[in-house]
Amino acid sequence: MSTTCQKTEQQSQRQNSGYEGCILLPGKSHGKRKRGRRIESACLRPLEALNSDRAEGAHPGIARIMRRSIDEVEPCGRDMTEQRTLQEGQIAFARRRWGDAYTKLTTADQEAPLEIDDLERLARAAYLTGRDEECEQLLARAHEECLRLGEDPRAAGCAFWLGFMLLNGGEMARASGWLARAQRLLDEGSHDSVERGYILLPAALLSLESGALSEALAAFEQVGQIGVRFGDTDLVTLGRLGRGRALVMQGQRAAGVSLLDEAMVAVTADEVTPIVAGIVYCAVIDICQELFDLRRAREWTVALTRWCDSQPDLVPFRGSCLV
Repeated sequence: MSTTCQKTEQQSQRQNSGYEGCILLPGKSHGKRKRGRRIESACLRPLEALNSDRAEGAHPGIARIMRRSIDEVEPCGRDMTEQRTLQEGQIAFARRRWGDAYTKLTTADQEAPLEIDDLERLARAAYLTGRDEECEQLLARAHEECLRLGEDPRAAGCAFWLGFMLLNGGEMARASGWLARAQRLLDEGSHDSVERGYILLPAALLSLESGALSEALAAFEQVGQIGVRFGDTDLVTLGRLGRGRALVMQGQRAAGVSLLDEAMVAVTADEVTPIVAGIVYCAVIDICQELFDLRRAREWTVALTRWCDSQPDLVPFRGSCLV
């Protein structure tokens, strides 16, 4: 389901490409796919710190953070020039220079096919620079590579996010196929993994959209519990966001808003990946507008604008939710 984030005139003048829509709560039915409607691919692992104290955007769990310094990156059969290009792409990604990361990693991929971690970074960089179709292609490629390596839970994560992206765009048949594949991969191997938490999201969102709020609340609670168990801050935060939305829709405004504020703590503390941060920003601002909580909406809009401005290459989420 989509939360529309409108671009301001002032920001439109400053930035040609603005974000037209962000997913997750509250719900509007999806029609045909619209340009700019994007989601977070949880199977994309953020790069951990390269010769720095902390990775920007890194988190445990489904991210499976690479705990290696730049000096430990495997050559992968590349010559020194090719390896330098790859490392520059990795560093740009860690520093959230999404345009540079996309360019360098694309070049590295042309020189020699990327290994799975760097392929997923390239998919994330493609998404963050507004290249949705390329992101989908890279996710499909990452899925196949995970299968080849025998990493079925990871492959299921890629399949899930592909399906969820298509579902959000109204491509129901293709979405159903990818989501079914994700479920099958987890079930056939009896995998107890963090991906099971993400698999619960479509049903939870459907319950929310259909007004089955008790079911939605229980599902989002389970999502959050799985996130806690596997140390996945993205999943914990999305579960909290869903619970907050469900409580607001049940008329429990104070309890719901408290959960939304708690979700925002993870965002402002930089504990979640960039795309999840944008999703939460947009969803919370939208809910605040629905509640006519203009003070809180303005506060989070200012924070969102500041966050976007810190990443000049960022296309999604920019210019969102003017109050």
